[in-house]
Formats: sequence, C-alpha cells, structure tokens
Amino acid sequence: MTTQCHCENCSKAPAETWTAKFRLECEARHLLAQPLRERREYLKPLQGERRKALEAEMIRQHTEGRKPRGD
Repeated sequence: MTTQCHCENCSKAPAETWTAKFRLECEARHLLAQPLRERREYLKPLQGERRKALEAEMIRQHTEGRKPRGD
C-alpha cells in the first residue's frame, strides 16, 4: 500500500511538516539542544547554502528565544 507524498515537489499544497522550511527549523532546534562541540562536529562537513541556511536558522531561533516575553 502506498501513500500520497505531501512534499513541496509532489503536492500543490504540501503539508507543513513535509516542507524544507519545517525540516530546517527542526534540525536547527535539535542542534541548539546539543553541546557546542557536537554542533561544531555536525556542521563541519556541511558546505555552501545548506550550512548558511542552517546557521541562519540557528541564530534566528537562539535570538528569538532570548527575547523577554511580555505577559
């Protein structure tokens, strides 16, 4: 039994959890939870746009998490 793919390439209306944006956000969140040494090891082999995008997302999430929350 096969199921329909809901990724950006196969669907005109992709499911949010199947988008590259969602994957990038999850990957960045996972890395931010890791010790710095492990983050560096993970990032070391990545190059080009993939690494830039991941680092930018990590910085965005880190900065966003440090903002004081208004109650």
